[in-house]
Amino acid sequence: MFLTVRSFFSLLLFLSPIVALSQLKDTIHVSPAPYYISLKDKLSIHIYGITKFNQIELKSPSKDTIIRFQPNENFNVGAGFNYKWAGISGAFNFKFLNNDNTVYGTTTSFDLQSDIFTRKTVWSINFQSYEGFYWGNVNEFDTTWNTRDSVPLRPDINTVNLGCNMIYTVNYEKFSFKAPYTHTEWQKRSAGSWLLGIHLSYYGMKADSILIPFRLWPSYPIYSSMTTLGTYSLGSSMGYSYTYIFWKHFYLNATLMVGLSIQTYRASSRSGRVMVNESNLSSKLHFRLSIGVNNEKCYYGISAIMDSYPIRNELESEFIYNYGKIRIFYGRHINWEGIKNTGKPE
Repeated sequence: MFLTVRSFFSLLLFLSPIVALSQLKDTIHVSPAPYYISLKDKLSIHIYGITKFNQIELKSPSKDTIIRFQPNENFNVGAGFNYKWAGISGAFNFKFLNNDNTVYGTTTSFDLQSDIFTRKTVWSINFQSYEGFYWGNVNEFDTTWNTRDSVPLRPDINTVNLGCNMIYTVNYEKFSFKAPYTHTEWQKRSAGSWLLGIHLSYYGMKADSILIPFRLWPSYPIYSSMTTLGTYSLGSSMGYSYTYIFWKHFYLNATLMVGLSIQTYRASSRSGRVMVNESNLSSKLHFRLSIGVNNEKCYYGISAIMDSYPIRNELESEFIYNYGKIRIFYGRHINWEGIKNTGKPE
């Protein structure tokens, strides 16, 4: 009996390191590396180039033809920074980058598209005012037209767009929206999330003359004489976003949301006659794409954001307005606390 007890304790002492090592391994598996980490304590400085767009599309009931008007977009260059909760950036129009007014006309615009990111939500606020458009796809209706030399100009078209969108991230504990769009966080492992959203917007358009050329009137029964339009939209949406991480520091994010809106739509002719005054259900599309590199030292890449609102009427014609921005960027993460403590960048 004594030998048995002594053998038991000897065996227990022999197995104790193995058991401890096994428990340590189990602990490691239970607590994996985080999906993303915060970089808000680092000072992020970046330079970027950006172009913003605001398009009008008129779709005929047959869905075979689309007339597209767009402003003369500029490519602007700027810089900015992010630190903790604060961030600011600004871009400027350099004339040598945007010298095509003789072809596409002059556009006067004010375009504010701002995103506010929290842990769980993204709030998007936009206010846009554009004056001066051109017919962007005239060569699809007249194949002899050389669009490199000239396009039909519509300096009389004015648009105003005001809206607010909110996106709620369901899987916010593993998925970061900040990582691919503000780079104040670093998504280290691939993850995605279902998204829920709400949106409210107003859009107005006014022109001095009708939008449609005379020979195309039969294909556009409403827009052949419309010169003024105003619409309010209120609705909700849902979708999905996924960030794929490859080669450790490279990422690809794609986001798609589809929404349903209650829409009030009023259109008038040049004489003031009300042509359409109705409320309908309509859709909304929100799309984001970002690809690049992000780590503790630097970030660079390209991103695109687009919102699309179709306005439908009883004759099944569609007036669609699209807006968004495309951005290329390069930035550095700087250990600001290290600079303050040692006087040297880390």
